[in-house]
Amino acid sequence: MHITFYGVRGSLPTPLDSTSLERKVLGAVNAVMAKKIKTAKSADKFIKNAPFSLTHTYGGNTMCVEVRADDGRRLILDGGSGLRMLGNRILKEGFGKGQGEAHILLSHFHVDHLHGIPFFVPIFIPGNKINFYAGHTHAAESLARYISPPLFPIAFDLLASTRSVTLVRPGEQYEINGFKVSAHPLNHPNDCFAYRIESGGQTVVYATDSEFMDRPPDEHRAYVDFFRNADCLIADAQYSIADSLVTKTGWGHSSFNIDIDLACEANVKRLVFCHYDPLMTDEEIDQLLADANEYLNFAKTGKRLALDVACEERELTL
Repeated sequence: MHITFYGVRGSLPTPLDSTSLERKVLGAVNAVMAKKIKTAKSADKFIKNAPFSLTHTYGGNTMCVEVRADDGRRLILDGGSGLRMLGNRILKEGFGKGQGEAHILLSHFHVDHLHGIPFFVPIFIPGNKINFYAGHTHAAESLARYISPPLFPIAFDLLASTRSVTLVRPGEQYEINGFKVSAHPLNHPNDCFAYRIESGGQTVVYATDSEFMDRPPDEHRAYVDFFRNADCLIADAQYSIADSLVTKTGWGHSSFNIDIDLACEANVKRLVFCHYDPLMTDEEIDQLLADANEYLNFAKTGKRLALDVACEERELTL
């Protein structure tokens, strides 16, 4: 399977501001000058091997992830502001002519996971089929309330595409666009659900917006069982260790060390951190990955777990 990130932030979109951009440019120029690089070819090689945060950005859109099989079948995970970019890209696949069908799994109904739905162009084109799935009995009502005047100028029921909203119950397995999908409740205000997605002998688990720390034993074991042997676990790492343990307990998010503990216990092969705090800079995300690898090496000796950080427009192939 192929995993592409179109939104990686939590809480609200966080575009790169001019001060941060200027800092990146100056940092790159100073680094090149310090190396006394004199040719464009040498500078290009240096830039390609520089720290990611020096020359790139991890992105500022809220959560939206595409899971795609080799034959082109896809599932879309969450409708954050990143959904707008995904929607624009798939217009050439038939969605632009009203010949597309999209399947969108919603983890929950906080607005940072819905921002992109009113700006998902395929939903406005007659003939397209847009299928939503969620573990909430209020899913249809909440979508209609969010996409309606005065919050949005067009009511959900008046959108030109054909839409459906399907309830996904924990403990049951569903076939959605050829993928096997199951849901599991997470510890987050107002209810949130993780999704386990299986296709072609591979498994991806999407588990954003959850506080895994200090859960009752039965609940902890249920998480481990749901994540078990996944080829890839996409997990919430919004908070620092201090925040998750002290200042923001009960807020419904986790930190990298808690994610690593669970992933190792569940024998996960790859762990990808996402749902970054709006205040987290690109440099701090670089450091998050470095700290996570250090924690894994010292605290989980012998555990084989690949670590990565989600980045907009980056594709991971399992």
